[in-house]
Amino acid sequence: MAIFIFCLEKLEKHKSLFYIFGIFIATQFLLYYKEPIFLLILGFAGSRLIITAFNDKLWHKLQERIFGFVKNNWLDLGLIILSLVFMYLYISNTYGQVGTSYASAHARDSRLSTFVNYLKANPILLIFLLVFIGRIRGLILGKYRLNLIWDTLAIGNLLYFLAYIKLNIFKNYYTAPVDFIATLYLANISSKVFINRHRYKVLGIVVLVIIIFINNIHYSSYSILARKKMIDSRVQTTHFLEGYVSNNKFNNVELFFLKI
Repeated sequence: MAIFIFCLEKLEKHKSLFYIFGIFIATQFLLYYKEPIFLLILGFAGSRLIITAFNDKLWHKLQERIFGFVKNNWLDLGLIILSLVFMYLYISNTYGQVGTSYASAHARDSRLSTFVNYLKANPILLIFLLVFIGRIRGLILGKYRLNLIWDTLAIGNLLYFLAYIKLNIFKNYYTAPVDFIATLYLANISSKVFINRHRYKVLGIVVLVIIIFINNIHYSSYSILARKKMIDSRVQTTHFLEGYVSNNKFNNVELFFLKI
């Protein structure tokens, strides 16, 4: 994801095949790393195409403009094609092979509770959603200028997050790409605030950064301790079994595990 965004930024300033290859290679790895990523790529490239089509007034003299539109936007079209190829391969390999869907397996939890749990566990996600809504409102009112990289990445990011709400599954690490893009998106917007030196906005950003940092320390320390506890319990179980076998000299030892 970092390579993908880096190459996008560089391509805006330097039209180089090196960055183009970097974008496509990074996209290929992303698509086959985690299934819902195709929504992020489709949301990003698709929204860019729609915005560009409106800006170019593509619906006027469509036949004359279509070839020029394809020529100028072949990068986004290429990303969409890669995503569609992934979708075809995924559907063709999983259709009829999945007995229970993610959503039905977690039907006891409502999608609203899953959404709330993500926001509680991840304050940067809540901040991203609030800022994104405010950003869309500002774009509609003409207060801001559209950024074809960051605003469209935010759209794809939101679609990726909503995929987990639709699947109704809650795992903190599933939203790692969401956190990564959200952090960069918020940093991009915050940098303009620091440049313009809005005192109260700067103070608010500093406070939010401190809150996020403390929350991350709390969550990370809890995860590390829980992981160490689990590993320690497995080590102790292994030592117990070794001592039990050596003391009783049995040829066979039967083990029973209770799944809770």
